[in-house]
Amino acid sequence: MTEPLLFGPATSAAWMDFAHCRDVDPARMQPDAALRTSVEDTKAEVCGPCPVRRECFQHAKDQGEAYGIHAGVWFGEDPVWLQVLTCPAPACGKEFIRSPKAGGQRYCSQKCRRAADRARSKAA
Repeated sequence: MTEPLLFGPATSAAWMDFAHCRDVDPARMQPDAALRTSVEDTKAEVCGPCPVRRECFQHAKDQGEAYGIHAGVWFGEDPVWLQVLTCPAPACGKEFIRSPKAGGQRYCSQKCRRAADRARSKAA
């Protein structure tokens, strides 16, 4: 079962008022795929802390977006197979979007993975 959307249905435009990219140059959200550094920077800086990533991701999938950065995902990847997960690290719980190309990625960041490893070590 999926979590409810925080700001209402993705079909409603209300969530867009909370999007961190609303004041960002649109060209930044449509970078050249060859400039992978630019893609990664935008995903981290603009989308990373955004509170409406789930709504954005759902909207992009519903609209059939095939290019650009939406919800921290480069839509040069196949969005049909992407998953929204909740980070299991202690005191995190942040949602993140995982690509099957990421393999066994379970945490939203390396920092959370290390925190979970430390917590497991202390428990053992």
